[in-house]
Amino acid sequence: QNKESLTKHMLLTTMCFVHLNKVSTAQYFTWYLVFVPLLMEVPRARTVLVKPLLLYLATMSLWLGVAYLLEFQGMSHLFLPLHAASLLFQGAALYCAMRLFTCLS
Repeated sequence: QNKESLTKHMLLTTMCFVHLNKVSTAQYFTWYLVFVPLLMEVPRARTVLVKPLLLYLATMSLWLGVAYLLEFQGMSHLFLPLHAASLLFQGAALYCAMRLFTCLS
């Protein structure tokens, strides 16, 4: 119980830092990798988190793809789609966090 609680609180702190930071880069998302072995020890997390994690990865890919086109390809008309992709990505992150904390509670 204490190990799950510690894992949950460390992950919450990391998610708050990554997703509420003014600057967001793809490298920040690697900070979640340290929690994968800890979460795999929780049997409920394996089954509950499959769909939320796929949604999270899909929206992150969308966000990174639009940001790449805007920043590296110079497509300056993509600010509104980037904003929409950012909102979808934040929503997916919140949904994933909600599902995670429900299964760890």
